[in-house]
Amino acid sequence: MIAFKILIGCAWCLAFGYVGGCLAARKGYSPHEAVLYTIIFGPFALAVYALLPMTEAGREQAEVERQIARDSMHRDRLKSCPNCGREVAFTCRICPRCEHRFVPNVME
Repeated sequence: MIAFKILIGCAWCLAFGYVGGCLAARKGYSPHEAVLYTIIFGPFALAVYALLPMTEAGREQAEVERQIARDSMHRDRLKSCPNCGREVAFTCRICPRCEHRFVPNVME
């Protein structure tokens, strides 16, 4: 019975560590340190990481993820090349036929 309680306690510590590491990585902090701190300090460290502000690197990563999400929404849409008229993907930057360079799209 005691071994089962120890196993459950270890599982909770690892779960807190995983959540803390994911939360820290999302905000631009070191996930390795966050896993260590949340395993040691438990829910208290998890609350601290939840309240920490996002770093500049975290903001840049979030912007890249938003851009990827926007591009994936428009992946199936097509546009015409103004030089040769070929239908290319909406996210295409250079026409494969005539090598026309498209102006970056402002996606809404």
